[in-house]
Order: sequence, then structure tokens, then C-alpha cells
Amino acid sequence: PKIKFCGMNSLELCKLAIELEVNYLGFILYSRSPRNVSFDFLKEVQSLDFQNTQPVLVLVNPNREDVEQALELMPQAILQFHGDESEGFCKSFKQPYWKAIGISDDSDFSYSAHYSSAEKILYDTKIDGSSGGTGKAFDWNILKAIQAKNFVLAGGINIHNLNEALKLNPAVIDINSGIECSPGKKSISLMEQLLIRYKAHERSEEHTSEL
Repeated sequence: PKIKFCGMNSLELCKLAIELEVNYLGFILYSRSPRNVSFDFLKEVQSLDFQNTQPVLVLVNPNREDVEQALELMPQAILQFHGDESEGFCKSFKQPYWKAIGISDDSDFSYSAHYSSAEKILYDTKIDGSSGGTGKAFDWNILKAIQAKNFVLAGGINIHNLNEALKLNPAVIDINSGIECSPGKKSISLMEQLLIRYKAHERSEEHTSEL
């Protein structure tokens, strides 16, 4: 699995994450999020050398103009739609996109069938009808039951349950509150600790596959 740090809102921590070879960095463009960033911040971030890191623009029921403006600033980004956007809207920008599906029970997985054009489906925790930024994990046993493939796993992942998340073999592990000391404030030490665990797991997987 690859790794994504989401809710990035500090230029210095973006630089650090790129140096640490994090695969994806997520930038949230949603005013109700404590991790919301401005278009001005995107301009600053775009001046960085992303090297092998891919930016992801996270949007919740945006209007077309906002998506187009964000893509003008960051044309190499993947779009991540986290609201009730239709497949037609998501694919109309002719840009790779991920579609988030909020999960509270196994019936929610059926929604992913409506987004066959998505590069990946992201499964996140749904609580009281809202998904994303909850800091809580849904019941991952449901994923084993449906034998999910090529998905992004989000929701409440931290250093304590990272290994369990990796065993589900998602394409991408998406971490947000699990590397924060308070909502919207990323912690360098938690970022580094989590990556140490992640890389140790990847090394052990490589060793196992060589046996």
C-alpha cells in the first residue's frame, strides 16, 4: 500500500513529508473543515518540488468554478470528491479522481458501483450521515467480507491500528487526524513515528515475499 497524509496546511510540513517520501499529500478545500486551505496557500505549495509525491485536492460538493480554479493552480493534482457529487460531475474535469464513500454498514458499499470512472474509491467512516474527519474507524471486517480491491482506506488510522489497516491491503492508506496533536495541527513526531512503522511493515512484506 501507498501512504497519504491528508489535511496538510503547513508549507514546512509539506516539505518534510515530501522529503520523507510520502506518496500523496491531501489539501482540503472545504470551509467547514479545521484543515481548510485557501487558494493562496495552494499557490505557495505549488512552488515546492513535489518530486515523487502526488498532491490530492479534497472537495465537498464544490461548484465547478472552484474545482477549475484549484486545478489551474495545481494541474497535476488528483481530485478527491467527498460529498454527493454525481459521477458525471466528477469525471467532467477530465482529471483522475477518487470518490469517497462513507461507510456505516455493509449496505453503503453499493454506492461505489455508481463511480466506475473513478481511479480509486475511498472508504471513510460515516457517522450521523457525515463522513470524513471523524477520527474514528469503521468496522474493517466489512472490507474482508466484500473482498474490496484497489481502494483507499481512510478514517481513524493512527500508529496503534496502522498494521491492522495495512493487512487489509488497500491501494492507499489515508491518514489525517492520526498524525495530529489537535484538530488541524499536524505533529512532526507523529508523522515520523507513523512512517517508521509503515516502512517497517513494508520491509517485512518484501522479506516475506522473497521467502
